[in-house]
Amino acid sequence: MDNYLILLGNEFINSDLQPIKYEINNIKEEKIICLFFNSYFHPYFTEINNKIINFSKEFQSKLQFIYIPCDENEEEISLNLQNFKNFPGLILNSNKIKEKIFLKFSINTIPYLIIFDKKGHILDTLNKNLIINLNSSYLNKWVNLIEFPIKYKTMEICLGDKAKLSCHPHILVYSDYTLKDPSYHNCTWYCDICRGHHAKTDKNFYCGLCGFDLCDKCYKTYKES
Repeated sequence: MDNYLILLGNEFINSDLQPIKYEINNIKEEKIICLFFNSYFHPYFTEINNKIINFSKEFQSKLQFIYIPCDENEEEISLNLQNFKNFPGLILNSNKIKEKIFLKFSINTIPYLIIFDKKGHILDTLNKNLIINLNSSYLNKWVNLIEFPIKYKTMEICLGDKAKLSCHPHILVYSDYTLKDPSYHNCTWYCDICRGHHAKTDKNFYCGLCGFDLCDKCYKTYKES
């Protein structure tokens, strides 16, 4: 199973724009890692950045936020980072590593947020609309799933090699509909294997990397095969 966090290396800067070395492996076991991408010239730059900074303070002991500025030149990056002077997380300011991350995750839109567990497995990805609607309740779900994996069963196939089914190459997360894109709340969704349509409250196994959806019936079929 891939540990995507290896891509980050260990060279970051802090909110004072001072270089620091930080080993991702030193992150506490119960912490969740959030990679956040944004650009100074995005229309929602200030609104979304303030939201992320507030969340990084609220969940400082549970979530490790890493910001990746996505601007074209040093002047734009400097303007970008001025908004992160009170940011308690890490900042990755390496074009070389940024390019590798964009290629690895096929990122073609910003702002963007990728949520990982401590082992570098993807839990979820959020685009602009999902970030704008992001709230503490959503983040608490992932915190609870990490802290209380027995009580909260929605990660039963998220961790470990057993999560990889023969029908799909990536990790699948078992989700209730409150963890999904808001568009799922107002319509049905369909399984990418059987193409059957399902109600928003039906069990759903989805891929945070590519958006693949699997219904409970197909999951059981492939789990037993």
